[in-house]
Formats: sequence, C-alpha cells, structure tokens
Amino acid sequence: MRRYFEELALNSAGLAEQKTLYDAAGIDRRTADAYERLLVNLLVLDLVPAWLTNRLSRLVKSPKRYLVDPSLIGAALRLDVAAVMRDGDLLGRMLDTLVTAQLRPELALSRARPRLYHVREKNRRREIDLLIEMGAHRVMALEVKATAAPATDDAKHLAWLRDELVLQQRAVMLSGVAA
Repeated sequence: MRRYFEELALNSAGLAEQKTLYDAAGIDRRTADAYERLLVNLLVLDLVPAWLTNRLSRLVKSPKRYLVDPSLIGAALRLDVAAVMRDGDLLGRMLDTLVTAQLRPELALSRARPRLYHVREKNRRREIDLLIEMGAHRVMALEVKATAAPATDDAKHLAWLRDELVLQQRAVMLSGVAA
C-alpha cells in the first residue's frame, strides 16, 4: 500500500491511468482498486470527476485523483522545501492540490451546492484544472499556475472554454428563435 500511496502522491492533481499507478507500485488491478476505494472512504483521496457536457465534445471521462492535503504528498515522498522548489511539475501538482483542498469545504458550505470538476480534451490539447458548476448552466473555471509572473498565454485554455461555451449558448438561442 505504501508504494501505491507514493504513486498517488507523485500523481496528485493528475490524470494518470490506473494501470500506470498499479504497475509502478508493483501490484495488480484488483488490489489497486481496493486501495483506492479504501483511501477514498478514509477521506485521504478525492476523485474529482471530469465535466461532461453536450456543449463540448472530445472530453476525457476519467477523474483526477487528489490527495486531500498537499502535506501528504511531502510526507509520502519524504520531500523538503528545496526538493519541491527544484521540481516545477511537483510544485504545480502540490499547488493544484492545495487549491482544491481549500475549495472543497467552501463548496460544501455553499447554499447553491456547486460541484467541482476538471476538463481535458482527449487529445490533451486543452485542459482546465478545476471547473465549478454553479447550476443553471453557469460555470467558473480555474487554472492553477506555479509562477510569480503569470502571462496571458497561461489563461489560453480558460479563453478557449469561455469562447466554446458562448458559441454553444448562441447556437441554442438561435435554434430557439428558428423554431
């Protein structure tokens, strides 16, 4: 279980295939499935589902796995601050995990009962780290970046999602007018 948990820690906030995780941990699929269920039931692992909508096509359907606290990543991998700061990918995963950990209780307390998702195209061209579905076709998308100097290009996938949803909304409105 320790090896499997280490693989989860390395891949927190990611979309690693289950086979990749259990092969790296040296266990079989059934054992990995049992470990994953146990960790979810113990509230140590959170599965953020993919946002599926008929408003967009070619989306990945698998959930993103998040350890519920980024400190679990550091403990599982025996990392210090210097090690995290040297590895930009790991720093980004830890930051994404932290943001998700902070959002989870806020969403649970909201009267609107918003739901948390992620978005990624199958061809991996575009992805949105987190999407909050507010209801009534309203969404809020978040992109988490570990940088001190964000650039316009860092938000290109947010702009893509906005543009796609606006186009879909216009198409629905026009089809309603034509009917």
